[in-house]
Amino acid sequence: MKFRKCFNCNKDISVKAKFCGSQLPEIKTSAVKRNRSFFTFRQISFAVIFLLYLSSSYFTYIGYVIKDFYERVLDLEIYISRFQRYFIDSLIYIFDFICSMFFVGIFAYWFKGLKTWLYLLMGLLMKYWLALLVVGFFIFKGSFSEGAWPDSLLYMLALQITAVLVGSFIGVKIAAKFDYLDERDRTNFFLYGLSKKFWFLMTIAYSPILGFLSKLSVLAFYTATKSITDVHNWSEFFSKGHFAGVLIAILLPFVLLAVSLKLFAIGIEAVKNKQSKFRKFKIITFLIVMPLLIVLIPIIRNRTWFF
Repeated sequence: MKFRKCFNCNKDISVKAKFCGSQLPEIKTSAVKRNRSFFTFRQISFAVIFLLYLSSSYFTYIGYVIKDFYERVLDLEIYISRFQRYFIDSLIYIFDFICSMFFVGIFAYWFKGLKTWLYLLMGLLMKYWLALLVVGFFIFKGSFSEGAWPDSLLYMLALQITAVLVGSFIGVKIAAKFDYLDERDRTNFFLYGLSKKFWFLMTIAYSPILGFLSKLSVLAFYTATKSITDVHNWSEFFSKGHFAGVLIAILLPFVLLAVSLKLFAIGIEAVKNKQSKFRKFKIITFLIVMPLLIVLIPIIRNRTWFF
């Protein structure tokens, strides 16, 4: 075999060889790094888009439900006191807290090791990114009103921001306790070893359940406030179990929220674990039948849930 000298390291290599053997690992590594950096950038983009979709879909639910409730009350000429309005509006801040905890927790699970203030900033962006785009559009068009904002709006924004920041902080602390549950969660931004396409479908499937629970929450809070405003004797209110009834009415929607999430988690676990007992039954029941019932029952009854 004929040999020649390598131009880089002066080693003897075959005449037919294009590269010295010592160069190959470096070439392979650089190629892998280039492919990995491009792949990561694409996956990061998908992860951010997925989180923005989640926030725009779920943060707005309770606000629309409360607005529909007030319109229905107005049609029926039912008097709602200021106390009742404040009590019902508090649901917005409670749901903002819950959504921030979940969504920023997912962000912190994927993007570990960042400063806490960056996670909190991400929580605010997930809550207000759509509103900021709208405001920016009107400012660009020159049609944005520069008048003073009403005090009620400023109070609402202050409470919302507080709820989002507290929920985000708790979500970050919870996510920090978990290592990656699957290697693909670290490399491909999967969640529990399942792709974002799967979770996208799951969020659509869970939407009617969340809508049902939102309406139930508004009705429960209205019932609780009506029981309080109808009180004429506070000693009788506490002695005859009315207080317990109010407490149950307030807590019931959140208990059902936790139960629904648990049932949904059972279905998702069945998708993940192919060896799970009654796997097909769990998937069909908790991920398909349960959301369909929430959609179909009101249609069959020819009305919407509650109001």
